[in-house]
Parts: sequence; C-alpha cells; structure tokens
Amino acid sequence: MTKRDLAQKAINKPSLLGEDIDLRAYCPDTEENLYAPDLGKLATREKQCMLNVGVTPDDMSQRAGTFVQIDHSVIHSSANQDGLELLSTTQALEKYDWLEDYWWHAIDVDTDKFTAYTEIHQNNGYLIPRLSSLFKLVSTLLITT
Repeated sequence: MTKRDLAQKAINKPSLLGEDIDLRAYCPDTEENLYAPDLGKLATREKQCMLNVGVTPDDMSQRAGTFVQIDHSVIHSSANQDGLELLSTTQALEKYDWLEDYWWHAIDVDTDKFTAYTEIHQNNGYLIPRLSSLFKLVSTLLITT
C-alpha cells in the first residue's frame, strides 16, 4: 500500500491530542503567487512582511542564498554561492531519488487526519541538500491566507 493510500484511509482519523478540528473549514487551494526573480520588485505588502521578520528583500549581497514561499507558492529561490542548492520539496523529490528513502519517516502519514492531509495536499517547503556557507542563508515562509 502506498503512502497516499494510507493517507486516504486516515483522512478522517482524529488526533489523539487536542481538539478534533474539521479540516473542511480550511481552504487547501489558494491563489498561485507568481515567481519573483527580483525580490526588490515585490509588492509593498510582501516586502513589509519580510522586513518585519528581518529579511531585507532589496539586498541579497550578505547571504549565501534566499528561499521565499508565500502560502503554497515558491516565489523566489536563489543561491549566491557555488555549491549551494535550494529546492522546494516538490522539486527535490523529483530531482533526488534518494529523498524518498527519508520522506515520512519521522511520523507515519496515517497517524491522524493532519498527517494524512499533509501527504495528500503536499504544498512545497524547502530542502537544502548540501550546505557549506560563509554567509547566512535566509528562508521565509509567509502565510497570507
């Protein structure tokens, strides 16, 4: 049985801890955000959100790489140093066969409806397959909806 099959069977399984939340109250489909090759040209609202958490979108010279995801959309990913690779988890799963050996090993996909939902509606995240950096690396996940 595949992980997806296990998740489908557990999609209504309540968690052992906390309140039993109805996931249908949450919209899994949000508007796609466009890729932004130049973070300096983002809308004022997005730039301000980034500044509020200490990320300067206009100056990328003092960091090795940048990864920005808004809701489920990767809007920017860049590496400014040789040997550094930043990938969305979706891209990483397509590129690296070995990643499947590690995917969903910390917790089973059929633990409860929350893990099942996450498997069924995988919406990116990021992976840094190798990192040896002299500068800081910045990743930002903004939830706007």
